[in-house]
Amino acid sequence: MSKRVLIITGETGSGKSTQLPQYVYEAGWLIAKPTQISPNGATMAVTQPRRVAALTLAARVAEEKNWQLGQHVGYSIRFEECRTPQVTVISYMTEGMLVQELLRDPLLRRFRVVMLDEVHERSLQTDILLGLMKKVLRKRPYDLRLIVSSATVEVKRFMDYFSDLCKPDLDKRPDSRSLGSVAHLNVEGRQYPVHVFYSIDPVPCYLKASKDVVFNIHESRPLGGDILVFVTGQNEVIQLVGELVDEYRARKERFLQSKATEKPSKQPVSYPPLRCLPLHGSLPQSDQLRIFDRPTRSCRKVVVATNIAETSVTLPGISYVVDCGFARLKAYNPTTGLEALVTVPTSQASARQRAGRAGRTRTGETFRLYTEEVYHSLLPRFTPPESLRTDLSGALLRLKTLGVDRLARFDWLDPPPPSHVGQAAERLVALGALDPDTGRLTVPRGLKLAEVSTACGLDQPSAAAALLGSCEEGCSQEIAAIVSLMQIQRLFVSAQGQRRHGDRLRRQLFGCRQGDHLTELNAFTAYEKQAQTCSPSELRNWCRDAGLNFRGLVHAVTLRDRIGVMFRRLKLPWVKAEPEGNPEPVLRALVRGYFHQVARLAPSGSHYLTVRGDHQLRLHPNCVLYSSCAKWPAWILFTNVFLATDAAAGTEDSSWRISSSGDGLPTCVSGVSAIQPDWLLELAPHYYHFGTDREHLERALRVSA
Repeated sequence: MSKRVLIITGETGSGKSTQLPQYVYEAGWLIAKPTQISPNGATMAVTQPRRVAALTLAARVAEEKNWQLGQHVGYSIRFEECRTPQVTVISYMTEGMLVQELLRDPLLRRFRVVMLDEVHERSLQTDILLGLMKKVLRKRPYDLRLIVSSATVEVKRFMDYFSDLCKPDLDKRPDSRSLGSVAHLNVEGRQYPVHVFYSIDPVPCYLKASKDVVFNIHESRPLGGDILVFVTGQNEVIQLVGELVDEYRARKERFLQSKATEKPSKQPVSYPPLRCLPLHGSLPQSDQLRIFDRPTRSCRKVVVATNIAETSVTLPGISYVVDCGFARLKAYNPTTGLEALVTVPTSQASARQRAGRAGRTRTGETFRLYTEEVYHSLLPRFTPPESLRTDLSGALLRLKTLGVDRLARFDWLDPPPPSHVGQAAERLVALGALDPDTGRLTVPRGLKLAEVSTACGLDQPSAAAALLGSCEEGCSQEIAAIVSLMQIQRLFVSAQGQRRHGDRLRRQLFGCRQGDHLTELNAFTAYEKQAQTCSPSELRNWCRDAGLNFRGLVHAVTLRDRIGVMFRRLKLPWVKAEPEGNPEPVLRALVRGYFHQVARLAPSGSHYLTVRGDHQLRLHPNCVLYSSCAKWPAWILFTNVFLATDAAAGTEDSSWRISSSGDGLPTCVSGVSAIQPDWLLELAPHYYHFGTDREHLERALRVSA
């Protein structure tokens, strides 16, 4: 490794993520030397965009090297660590965990090699780490190496980005020129031919089309090749798995009935078995590992996955891929100041990655549920970097904590739009985290906000602000539970086709007329009471009967407890609201963090309008307030934003589907609670008494420039 930066490209499954760290170890790079800057030996960090990848890759390397997981190779993800200090030499971790390492030690002296994997995804954390690692390399030019790994990446852009590391003023030693700056290596993967089939006409519903294609493959192709289906999100994964299971049972029944009317055969005849499995980022570890099980030769496996299966996880035995042609991405609108999850066409690069999954072990087939013309003329070449399409307030707070004073001057691979930077600065000023004149973190509030946000792994400063606000309102335990529940994707679950029953059950058991946050808090409290007297199996059954996500609640309790530890360490009050069950302190604490996400009821009573800009918002059908109130509250606070097409997915409310298909795509909200408007002027006067929107933006841009 004569270069400071090595850019590795290669097809998915070529061994970049598992073999490269082993090569680095075997080459002796992870052995401490007398001149080593690290006091803890020489280790290697390998970052992954997702938890599931960090877990599975660490386990795979441990298996290949015959090591015990947590000894020489381990992993580090939020709220879970499996490694041994002074022993572990290869640490797989999520990108956020490496950012936390930088907060503890800006020079990363514990590491001799850092590998940023899957950089083609260009997540916000990836781009931040690229800039930060470039800064660290300038401070440690001789004993730190960076590997940038990707399946599909614009190599020249990355080469140019790191090319200035060998400037003479940065290298004082005579032999520094021999180190060079950056090199590129392409790894040839073992790839079998993949035949790509396009839809002749556009499909009206890709979930139905996916189901039809799966059974067409299953009934027409020989057993021995598994199927991978790409959809856009966790809800669609769960929905399609349920529909596939139901369809399989129906087809098997029809098959057996048809055979019963035929003449008896000497050979036993049966409908070929099909095993349907989900794969998404929130899946428990035990369920994640099931996707790697090899079915018997007489059984075919079908995995329904989000884009996590594009590159992060290589599944064995896949011969057929069904590509819906869409993905869910964050999209930020600086005009409204809202960030929403939006379903958009995937990129050509992602489509190629998905197709390549079919050719790992044998000749494969990919079925694209869109026309060839759409692929060539409408799909973008690459997915836009997240830094160009997301709310930057969390990134700005994180970089301020790391000592980066000016976000606009940070060494971005793709600089974000000035309007996004300005909005982020304005948001942090309004939260009291930034001084509006100097642009630095305020003392003590800004520092506390940054520490709470980092320690809890919160992407949005608003959640951290609500936690701090709970100290003033005397309800820190309740807000900690609500914030913890925000980190899981689904608290309430219901069987396929029983969503309405699940909604009724939720309102009956836990419903609160103030809205979603207190309803979820009621469910959390009920779960904790049951946990005191039930065995784990009884508790799991209780959650199933109550329509609650058992694994999600386990995770939320863990996070709530960690927040409690952090509060005690910072000497913050860890108390419950008095009298117990009083909703006002909890709602006021939420307003202290989410005052910028409020809306008032329109005169028609059919939708809401944002305070700034009068942008229309609609309640998601799953909101407690949507169907439990004869008249909707005059003012609401919301924590989740969707476009109508995404919101309608998975709901059985036909009126919602019809009204959402008119002109344009209405924005809808969930995580909704009723509030009092006078709280806004009391708790956030600096935000609502601060001139026009243009003045807001211009002042914020001056702070961040």
